[in-house]
Amino acid sequence: MVKFGACLPTFSGGSAFTNSIDFDEIEDFALKAEELDYTSLWAPDHFILGHEGGEYEVWTALAALAQKTTSIRLGTLVLCNTHRNPAMMAKMAATFDYLSNGRLDLGIGAGWYQAEQDSYGLDWVERVGERMDRLEEGIELMKALFTQPQVTFEGRFYTVNDATCQPAPVQKPWPRLWIGGGGEKRTLRIVAKHADAWNIPAISPEEYARKLGVLREHCRAVGRDYDEIEKTMETRALVVDGPGSMDRLVDWFLYWQRTADRALPDRDAVASRLEQMYIIGTLDACVEKVQRYVDAGVEHFTIYFLDYPETRTMELFASEVMRAFA
Repeated sequence: MVKFGACLPTFSGGSAFTNSIDFDEIEDFALKAEELDYTSLWAPDHFILGHEGGEYEVWTALAALAQKTTSIRLGTLVLCNTHRNPAMMAKMAATFDYLSNGRLDLGIGAGWYQAEQDSYGLDWVERVGERMDRLEEGIELMKALFTQPQVTFEGRFYTVNDATCQPAPVQKPWPRLWIGGGGEKRTLRIVAKHADAWNIPAISPEEYARKLGVLREHCRAVGRDYDEIEKTMETRALVVDGPGSMDRLVDWFLYWQRTADRALPDRDAVASRLEQMYIIGTLDACVEKVQRYVDAGVEHFTIYFLDYPETRTMELFASEVMRAFA
């Protein structure tokens, strides 16, 4: 069965139809997703990426939602390893898993957005290779804390002395570990060694299938069962009845490119990219796009619905798309 998760806009400008940030709306959206039998809820780990910098801190927001929901899984998509010391992150994750009765999916990545590190006075590591080294060592430290009663660890980047992580996570041996990113040399090798699930932002079905081939080779090299790793993708979706929504979507996408310091293509190129990258179109077209990704190997979609705070697309996915892939 293909799984579907809903991503929560815990930042202002979370869809093409709002620039606000309202926790009551987020909570209502989360409860609706649970009512519609979505598998999971997700929130990102950023400090200033929202419209005019509006952003809720991920752990605090998810902890509040854990007390309102009862069954749906809750995840970070994905934590930036350099935002917090990994030992502290393990403690936070264990506490969250305990308080949510074992519903945490722990997503983590190496980080990419220097501006927010600089703005919060956090050290930025320029070399991608070193960020990947820090990520892998951080994962090893967290796994030790999740599984051992007391940990002394002296690594290249992180050190703890007689550290404990009690109460331990409800899930054993640790909360399901999602690793995000698409780097084929390092990220996918770390996925092969450590992850319960792999997540990547939206790419074409053809590229997704190709990267799975790379992951399969890494699994073979490290002696890991490829089928143990859940294959997931973060994307965006909007069910439209015609072309009228595209201008608004283009404006929204151009704004997000500016906030992330990325180049601005012309509007026609943006419209084409949106239609190619994301699940946007009529209901039938959305089902066809999902099918192409399923054929490529996606097992779990994590979706930002672009008409948030409205729930029309989320409801149509539940009644039509999810049913088609049940």
